[in-house]
Amino acid sequence: MKYRFRLLLPGIALAGFLFCIMSALGITDNLCVTQGCEVYRGYTVAGVSLYWLGAAVFLLLAMISLWPGSYGVLAILTGLVLVGNFVFLIMQFLLWPCTSCLIVAALLGSFAWCLSVQVKSGLRMLCMVWLLLFSANLLLLARDSIAPWPVLGKTNAEIQIFFSPSCPACREVVENFLDRPDIEPYVAFYPVAKDDGDRQRINLLVRNLRQGMPPKQAFSTHWQTFTRLDQLGNNWFLALNLWRNQIHLAKKSAVQVPLIISRIPLGEFSDMDALPPGGCSIFSTDFENCEDEIPPDPFETLFR
Repeated sequence: MKYRFRLLLPGIALAGFLFCIMSALGITDNLCVTQGCEVYRGYTVAGVSLYWLGAAVFLLLAMISLWPGSYGVLAILTGLVLVGNFVFLIMQFLLWPCTSCLIVAALLGSFAWCLSVQVKSGLRMLCMVWLLLFSANLLLLARDSIAPWPVLGKTNAEIQIFFSPSCPACREVVENFLDRPDIEPYVAFYPVAKDDGDRQRINLLVRNLRQGMPPKQAFSTHWQTFTRLDQLGNNWFLALNLWRNQIHLAKKSAVQVPLIISRIPLGEFSDMDALPPGGCSIFSTDFENCEDEIPPDPFETLFR
């Protein structure tokens, strides 16, 4: 058993060495699901890529772990490397998470945890701090990996329209875009539900679109107020998709709809995130200032 354990440490270190080499060569690029991978690929220390530096560190850890009676020195070196990884984990949490970087951190943390079982030092306390930072980054990575769900249009559309069925300003915005068939390939519509009534309307919209109803007619139907929407039943898959859209809006720090996110200029609204006036709160069910009357069209001159 002790012999197997002595092979475990160099095995983990060797896995980290190989993964860093593959990452430096771009072989693991398909694993990246966030912008952080692209950003950190260009980071260097003294002109040396972080991945090549990581490969050298893992190789050194593997060599030392094979040396008999080296656990004391190995614990000190591992602790120093772990503290250095703390800085990078904090930076990822504050800026952008990186899938490949977290895999490297996981291998380093696994090495440290296995070593802390054999040595009585402060390494285990460092491992606890590492676990806290690593877990926080995993949660952030999971959140950033959740893409919003469009009820109509491509998931990677250049123009994203977030709307609520009970928001008059949203209706004005959506209908303006539906009246422009020339930009239809570039637009996707993302519904947001504030209550059960909104969810039932969106459920109706989804059903009508799936049955082949023209988009303009399907949207026109779902804007109306219904008294017996509960006949459509509960759609848990739809609820999950709507939750994805709310997560995306939370990442954007958005508190109102309509929200237009565009990678191409849209007349006077040429910013990345354009929030027209006269919208409705996303997370509040208080419609007092939202549904009394339809506000002026916020996109009256958008395409003129």
